[in-house]
Amino acid sequence: MCLILPNSERSEQIKLDPVDGQVVVKGSINTYYPESNTNLLVNYVADKNGYRASYKITNTPSTPSITFDTRLSGNDLKTLAG
Repeated sequence: MCLILPNSERSEQIKLDPVDGQVVVKGSINTYYPESNTNLLVNYVADKNGYRASYKITNTPSTPSITFDTRLSGNDLKTLAG
């Protein structure tokens, strides 16, 4: 199962362990918080050993906006034309 929500994505797998017949649930939730430019990734497992989760918080580097002036002068066009 995969759910995509605004600024968030959740993925989950449910399996039956063939050895002991136990249900195993594994998944992750990745959420982006735009106000702080931060990602929170939570990975989790639920099985016969209980529920275990780990998380990672990362700051997404902001990408500077770069613009280029694409206008060419008449002399540039003549040079390009040969």
